[in-house]
Amino acid sequence: MSVSEAGFWDPRFEPARKNRFRISYIPLAPDATQTQATNYWWWAISAQLPAFEINDESYQLVNRKFRYPGLLTWNDVQITLYEKGDMATFIMSMLQNAGYSCGNTTEKCKDTGILKGGFYNSAELIIEELKPDGSTLQKFSLKNWFLKGANFGELSMEDEGFLTVQMTIGYDCAVVEAATTN
Repeated sequence: MSVSEAGFWDPRFEPARKNRFRISYIPLAPDATQTQATNYWWWAISAQLPAFEINDESYQLVNRKFRYPGLLTWNDVQITLYEKGDMATFIMSMLQNAGYSCGNTTEKCKDTGILKGGFYNSAELIIEELKPDGSTLQKFSLKNWFLKGANFGELSMEDEGFLTVQMTIGYDCAVVEAATTN
């Protein structure tokens, strides 16, 4: 009997937990053949999983309306990270790789236009749900991702908390891969 047949109270059943995840940012350099531990953003606080919506259209025939599914749209993903001292520089380098460059105080902006491929051609972005042993439960690969926005946090003399950075990621679609079971 499988766990899905046994039900929720089966001791082999372990539901996915919100706090078991990791973000993988895997550079797509020609010599990058293996994912290393440094490609994981362990300082991530939270990440929204991909979500989609399908609009619908209604058509009237005589005195009756029929509804049909329409276009599928993937919603943006929010990723919140602890600022570890170099996140702002890292995000600005992502923008520069995509074609945006503001230059320094003596140079004018060298903005040639932001290219979507400048983001997803430089690195793969994956959100993984983890099992209790740290292996992958399932992973969401964001295809044709791009940076839509970043919020570098807020400084305050009244708060001794950690500084966070929030990134908004747009993408064309997400591919879900479930872990193989033995």
